[in-house]
Amino acid sequence: MQIIFMRHGEAVYKAANDGVRPLNELGKRQAFSTGEQLKTWLGSHQIDKILVSPYLRAQQTMEQVIQAAGLQAPIEEIDGLRPACNARDALEVIGDKAGECTLVVCHMSIVAFMVSILTGEEPVGFELAEARVLDMPVVAADQARLIHTLQPRQ
Repeated sequence: MQIIFMRHGEAVYKAANDGVRPLNELGKRQAFSTGEQLKTWLGSHQIDKILVSPYLRAQQTMEQVIQAAGLQAPIEEIDGLRPACNARDALEVIGDKAGECTLVVCHMSIVAFMVSILTGEEPVGFELAEARVLDMPVVAADQARLIHTLQPRQ
């Protein structure tokens, strides 16, 4: 199975609360660019499930990726993918919901910690709108290997 972990694009700095911060124009372009690269990388393969944080900037990033990559997979909002959530708890949910090729759109620092747990390596920060593709037999600690990285072209 493959899971593509993606951080949201650049968002505005001020909003009523962190959950409603929208992407700015650069963030939209970043997400769309990563989506275009994802389409090329996928080739004839398809994403069969999309899991996304409830925060607006992650939702908007997902929308840009869907548009750019022409994705038609079912979408599920996962409350446990918010920035300060527990990475191990989030991976349990992802493990229960993941398909053969799943896109997960969320935030720093949870995304770096999830990838770290899966690969058994130290956490490494994600750039804005960066996606990393992991291949693994099951969603479990030390079972994944990084096979591709996608970063927006600006």
